[in-house]
Amino acid sequence: MSLGPRSPGGAAVGTVHGAPGGLPRLLRAGLAAAFIVAALFVAAASVIGTVRLHAAIPFWDAWDGIVDFYLRVRDGDGSAWWAQHNEHRVGISRLFFWADLRWFGGGGVLPITLNFAQVALTAWLFWRMLREQTGTPRATPAEWVLGSTLAAWLSLWVQQENLTSPFQVQFILTFVLPLAALYALHRAAAVPGARGRFALACGLGAASLGTMANGILALPAMTAHALLTRQNARRVMVLAVLSVAVAAIYLHGYQRPPAQGSMLSAMRDSPLGLVRYVLLYLGGPFYHLAGRPAIGLPLAYVAGGVFVVATLGATLAALRAGGAGRTASLRWALLAFIGYVGATAVVTAGGRLLLGVEQALAWRYATPALMAWAALIVLLVPPRLARAGGRLRPALVLPCALAMAVMVWAQAPVLRVPREGAAMRSIGALAIALDVRDPKSLGLLYPDPVRVLALGRRLVDAELSVFGAEPFTGMRRRLGQTAAPAPARVCIGVVDAAERIDGEPRFVRVGGWIFDARDGVLPRSVDLAGGEGRVLGQALTGLRRAEAEAQAGRPARYAGFQGYLPIGQVGEVVVLSAPGLACRLEARIVLR
Repeated sequence: MSLGPRSPGGAAVGTVHGAPGGLPRLLRAGLAAAFIVAALFVAAASVIGTVRLHAAIPFWDAWDGIVDFYLRVRDGDGSAWWAQHNEHRVGISRLFFWADLRWFGGGGVLPITLNFAQVALTAWLFWRMLREQTGTPRATPAEWVLGSTLAAWLSLWVQQENLTSPFQVQFILTFVLPLAALYALHRAAAVPGARGRFALACGLGAASLGTMANGILALPAMTAHALLTRQNARRVMVLAVLSVAVAAIYLHGYQRPPAQGSMLSAMRDSPLGLVRYVLLYLGGPFYHLAGRPAIGLPLAYVAGGVFVVATLGATLAALRAGGAGRTASLRWALLAFIGYVGATAVVTAGGRLLLGVEQALAWRYATPALMAWAALIVLLVPPRLARAGGRLRPALVLPCALAMAVMVWAQAPVLRVPREGAAMRSIGALAIALDVRDPKSLGLLYPDPVRVLALGRRLVDAELSVFGAEPFTGMRRRLGQTAAPAPARVCIGVVDAAERIDGEPRFVRVGGWIFDARDGVLPRSVDLAGGEGRVLGQALTGLRRAEAEAQAGRPARYAGFQGYLPIGQVGEVVVLSAPGLACRLEARIVLR
């Protein structure tokens, strides 16, 4: 036995480097490789699911938080950078929203890429903390097993709302920045006089202010860490002053959003509901992994309870162990982050409890819960690995293997995520491009059809976002123009009966499906031309039609289309064609 490197606390850690640990070296390496491959599959599945669901069309909060913000800045309103979005100030995210619209076409690729980059950064931070606690000169198979399991856990699709939405950059950022700030503060505490690291920690903590409302809690959590780890009075004072200053800046001119609950009312009117909400918030990932509410709901309650009990136990152990040394500093950094997530859960419960306890199971809340569980695991497991000399033992492999198997099983369906949701959002964009007041399609993009149509008109006029690219660019100008000569050959397909649109006297909604069976071509958009050969309406494909698939096979699965025609075309024959489509479809428009 050789005496390994010093532990973070300065005590020698006894390790047996290169010891078999009960398993042949090749088998240990194979197990580690298998876990790495499984983690890569989990992450890749989330990327593939995001690509399949992606539609370069603003959705829900993005109309206010991205589109309206950008248009205000473009018109010279500098106050938009710091203006509230509900109760939040999302100034940092707005830098990326502005850049995406200004330089990258506004398709959301830049912020979505940043979402995944933040997940990778989180996994890397926890890996650094894991490695620091084990103290081995090189990562052992046991560390790779645990690290891969954590990386897969942090990449899970249960947080799909945050991964797929450009507007959710700040929701991940509001937890990544405090985690990075606490880790930087820990590193600064480990090196006396490390002013650069301390300045970095302060900068990250202050930057948390520009993520979401709970970012205010980052610097107080760091102040608590500095006190518990007995850092010098100057650092404690700086963090305390920054905490107050940041809160004052955030609250200056703050207006409480209407129709939102409060912590006091929640504690007074439903204290049990508050507790239940927090437990579901913390146990939410297990609810989604279960796949069935009947199993997932009680599992989430149990998981939330286990998390709270384990955290309390770890806190008591940390208090008994004292605050000196690097081991204690990292321990308190992890506990401070867990406390930050827990405080966020409590504050969220105060504001959202009026929407119901099970609102805590929203997909977006899975991200902080996943990160809090990762922090708890990194807090509890690596010290045991260090005491075991880095050996790959069943006590580690079996739970990690079970967890990884469940995650791989849960991620597999993501590879088959249907694309129809993105297609329906495209129909909403079509309504905007053609200036059709269709509450059904517009309501898929934003709860207020009138407002989204008004904002959308401005994007169309400026050819911004999706309206600056095919097939939407210039779509409105094409109406009334002469269509290209339609081929003589007939496509397979059908045109359904037209529907009236509530509150829209100018247009009817038309649907059906069209496919070129000979060439296997499915057009993206379809021109609807009248008898005089003029383009009168437009439609988009991408909707799933079972009869199309039954008749022409899998390539025709998403041959369904929906579009709009002037109401005067009811009773007339319309010709459907598209650039690159070597056939056409004719039908008489009848009203349902």
